[in-house]
This record gives sequence, C-alpha cells and structure tokens, in this order.
Amino acid sequence: MIPDLIGFSSADRAALVFAICFNWASILLNKEFGSAIYTREVNGTTKYYYSKVFVGDESSVRIPPTEIPSDGTHVASVHTHAAYDPDYNNFDFSMNDMFYAINVGVPLYLVTSAGTIKKYDPVKMTKSDVFSIFVFFQIKALFALNK
Repeated sequence: MIPDLIGFSSADRAALVFAICFNWASILLNKEFGSAIYTREVNGTTKYYYSKVFVGDESSVRIPPTEIPSDGTHVASVHTHAAYDPDYNNFDFSMNDMFYAINVGVPLYLVTSAGTIKKYDPVKMTKSDVFSIFVFFQIKALFALNK
C-alpha cells in the first residue's frame, strides 16, 4: 500500500497505481490480486487509498473489506484477472465479479492482462474503460509465459 502521506485524488487514480504496481506480478504468477479502495479525510481533503493486497488463485481473489482503517470508507474494489487464458474471458468482468460489486455495493475495477482498467458500477449496472497501461513489465510477463 502507498503510504498515507500520499493518497490519491480519486478512486480511478488509486486503481491505476494498483494496476501499475501489481498487474505484472499477477500475470507472471498467474494469480488474481485484489484490494479494497477507501477514502480518508486528510487535513480537510478526501484522499483515496488501496488497502492490503490479497493474492488469490488463477480465477478468483477474496477482497475482505476488514483491512480498511476504522476512519476509512470503502468506496470501490480493484482486482486483476491474472495471465491470459484462451479458455476464459480475461478481458471482461465475470458474473462473480459483478455479483461481488452488487453485494458489496461499491464499484469494482478490473485490470486485464492486456493492461486495460475497466470499471463496473453496480448502481448504474454499467461497464466502462478507465485507463490503458500496457507497459514494458506486462510485455515481458507475457513473453515469459510463452516460453
């Protein structure tokens, strides 16, 4: 987790930094990573953070909101979809992903192995592309998996 002194200006920015920091490892290990995104007031300003990062298996990760500080508010969650698998729709939200967001009541970000960050809003029931971060580490990870 990024130290409390930094924080981010939005949930989108917290999801972006999570993606940059952890998507390459998710691809190399072929495991989903996940975290809760929360807000805290810092000197009268709302800052966004991601919580402890959890590592799941190749098709799921459990994101318990218990890692959010007592003065924080859970506003979203973020997770990766591990390495590309032609037998699985890695580039879109699964039904389990969307059910999670609906049950928890917060938006869910998805970081794909292609480097796209998507957002599912359970209130509007809409999906949107937020960022694309296809970076060197992801390219290197994809080549490592094809050896």
